[in-house]
Amino acid sequence: MRTVAILLCLLLSACGYHLGSGVQQKPFASIYVAPAKNRALAPQMQGLISTQLSQALISDGTYVVTDKALADVVLETTLTHYKHKVATSEKNDSSLASTFDLTLDATFSIYDQRAQKYLLENQKVSSSVHVIADNSMQGSEYQSTSELTRDLAVKIKERVTNIW
Repeated sequence: MRTVAILLCLLLSACGYHLGSGVQQKPFASIYVAPAKNRALAPQMQGLISTQLSQALISDGTYVVTDKALADVVLETTLTHYKHKVATSEKNDSSLASTFDLTLDATFSIYDQRAQKYLLENQKVSSSVHVIADNSMQGSEYQSTSELTRDLAVKIKERVTNIW
């Protein structure tokens, strides 16, 4: 019986298992949101996404959003593709859309200014919204861009804050 107890103690101590706190250290504390680049030909969306991304990170509170000179890392975002697709058309005039889908694709990277290297590079993210057209299809599309960029900003924020 004593031999079994000694073998059990040796086995358990040799496996290298240690209880930890379960808290993982964040790789950085502060972040700068660089102005988004617009390669998607999505009119005026780079300003919206930059602002909404900053707001999403500030309200999350995981990292301090600050000026570039004070930040540990820089979040770079590039809008890469914007698509407007008719989903359904008016039954009396098939050239008029009654609903359409908007899709905005982007990439984001996190550059560590201290180590001068990328922690994440060219991560793809996409957002889509379904829009019901009112009297003005352009007006409906313009109003929906805010929802589209806000959803994209939240997706990027979740990836940035939850990846570590």
